[in-house]
Amino acid sequence: MAAQDKRVRANKILRKSTAVSVSVALIAILITLPYILPAYGTALLISIFYAVILAISFNLIAGYAGLFSLGHNLGLGSSVYAFIFLINMGIHVLLSGFIAFFFTVALAAFVGAILIRVRGAFFAILTLAVCQIAMAIANNTYELGRAFGLYLPTTMVWSTQSSYYAMLLLMLVTYYLSYKVVNSRFGLALHAIRESEEAASAIGVDLFKTKLLIFIISSVPINILGILHAFYYGFTIPIVFGLFIALQMQFSAIVGGLGTLLGPIIGSVILTLSSNLLGLYFPGVSWMFYGVVILVVMTLLPQGIWGYVSTRVKK
Repeated sequence: MAAQDKRVRANKILRKSTAVSVSVALIAILITLPYILPAYGTALLISIFYAVILAISFNLIAGYAGLFSLGHNLGLGSSVYAFIFLINMGIHVLLSGFIAFFFTVALAAFVGAILIRVRGAFFAILTLAVCQIAMAIANNTYELGRAFGLYLPTTMVWSTQSSYYAMLLLMLVTYYLSYKVVNSRFGLALHAIRESEEAASAIGVDLFKTKLLIFIISSVPINILGILHAFYYGFTIPIVFGLFIALQMQFSAIVGGLGTLLGPIIGSVILTLSSNLLGLYFPGVSWMFYGVVILVVMTLLPQGIWGYVSTRVKK
């Protein structure tokens, strides 16, 4: 038994060191790519990083806590609107960033405290309703630009390369946050809630506190992404609260594998690359492609691509 335990520990150490080595190599490659790729390639990678951040954040609340939100982009829209609005009011950029971030965190806490009291389809519908309300407010408020949105001063818009490294850093931090949450006692509580709220409550898990905390934690990367969105694109419009962005993060997580660490990354890469490349030759087919991929994956690989692969490897 002692010899077997040693072999198990040795295998774990080997897998961990291999994963670290591969991760460092990939990060090094990603750091150098802007100096090699043309402008379109760099912009495409920014789109992938953007999608990965959204998908990982959604996976935290849906894949691990079982809270399937149709309005998880509320933090994204609120953050970018608040940031640009404050900048246009003449408030310093750093102070605007802090205010926008803490405003959206407080908003997540307020909305979450109300919505997590319901479950399943009711939770999904209510999150969608909140996002639609936010979009209606943005569409009908003069100070928020109505349908034309808000624009950042052109002198404050970042270069593509600066935005690339900022998005890359946020993506890596988001993944690390997800890893730490999942591999903790808090992560075990989330897993218990996802499997059965009644059973989780019976073993002492505080359902309200745990669900509210993951609701807030999962919004943090998206809140920061909203500020980076402003610096990269230089503007925002009400559609940032729309259903397309919410579905995009869901599709990416589902295709890659809900409830897995690498699934949202794989799904985001596949869907973003495919939809962008298809868009070059067949404009307007992104939704059709998303639908076909979801249909195929949900039918043949209900665990998602990485969920299926990891299960096969374990066997």
